[in-house]
Amino acid sequence: MLLRLKSVMELAELLNKMKILSLDLSTKTGWAVIEAIQSDVICKELRIIDFDTFQKSEKLINFEAFEFEDIGKVLSFIESLCINITNVFHKHSPKAIIIEQTNSGKYFGLIQKILEWIHYRVLITSLRLLDGRPPIYLASSEWRKIMDLRLTKEQKKHNKDIKSGIEKKKVTVKHLAVQKANELFNLNLKMKDNDKADAILLGTAYLKKNGYF
Repeated sequence: MLLRLKSVMELAELLNKMKILSLDLSTKTGWAVIEAIQSDVICKELRIIDFDTFQKSEKLINFEAFEFEDIGKVLSFIESLCINITNVFHKHSPKAIIIEQTNSGKYFGLIQKILEWIHYRVLITSLRLLDGRPPIYLASSEWRKIMDLRLTKEQKKHNKDIKSGIEKKKVTVKHLAVQKANELFNLNLKMKDNDKADAILLGTAYLKKNGYF
């Protein structure tokens, strides 16, 4: 029994595990906890431990008036988001936090302000959770390239036909992300789950970039 226990312990020491928490930060934050396991004696394994979204419960921006509904609600939401991230971190104890860089959008001014506030508060939270180590940032263009999210010739033709009125719905990178996440991890995500898919692929891209699988 002692010999068997020792061999199990030796095997555990040979395993190289990397567990991460990936965050697609926004007012609907997608997140995923992913673990990569590799060693000289077993095949590499990549598995999703948990994933979901944190999202606002109240309207934060009045786009018609182009102003914040209530700055107090915005700050309260950001604080709640950081608490939720902290709870997930303590539940799963990841070794690193991976965050997608911000991108400008249609309502650049207001959205960008909220995103900057979110990123700042999450940075402070991450530094505390990681004992002073900063989170790791990946641009959306980088992780999408790593995960090979590209339109096929058929999809490009489909999008071109939209302009001609032949097709109605455009294929976007969001569609590609949902499709790729489903293929890689045998999931059943829908388009409404695109934030979850982005977080899953963001974390997967980091692990792939660093040779964990």
